[in-house]
Amino acid sequence: MKKRVEKKGLFQKENNLEQNSFATFENEKMNASKSYCVIRKKTNQVKFLSTCLMFGIFASLLSCSSPSEDVKNAKEDVANAKISLDKAQEKYLADVEQFKKEINKQTIENEKEIAKINEKIKKSKSEKRSEYENQIVLLEKKNKEMKMKMNTYKADAKENWNDFKTEFNSDMKALGEALENFVTENK
Repeated sequence: MKKRVEKKGLFQKENNLEQNSFATFENEKMNASKSYCVIRKKTNQVKFLSTCLMFGIFASLLSCSSPSEDVKNAKEDVANAKISLDKAQEKYLADVEQFKKEINKQTIENEKEIAKINEKIKKSKSEKRSEYENQIVLLEKKNKEMKMKMNTYKADAKENWNDFKTEFNSDMKALGEALENFVTENK
């Protein structure tokens, strides 16, 4: 019986050893399979990246233009920019001319209003006649200054145009209001 137990123990040990060897073999097989999958995945990534790189190089070679084409394109761009600049300059100059016409018309209307006021002052026998004459002289002077300022404006800097126009409109509005107030206050 002892021999049998020993045989049985030896058999179990051999069986355990076989099972351990088989398990180790299976583990190694699985590890090898995983490694193969990782290597295969990396190989596919390298193939994909090299394909993309080749496509990129091919596309850039096709899109390259010769220096003469680049010069031609640059000349066209410059010509188009010059045309756009000329159109913008024409529009700006037209705006300046239109504004000058409007201001000229407004200063002429102011001159007519000042002449009417002067006639009323001359006919007036008020004690404030001298004061009115001084006030109207100042308004007449301001109107002439505004007219001169507009006529001497140089239309060479578009950047300053909007500022000039805003300030000028404000001054003309103030002059118009002063004339209006003069008439209503001194009736």
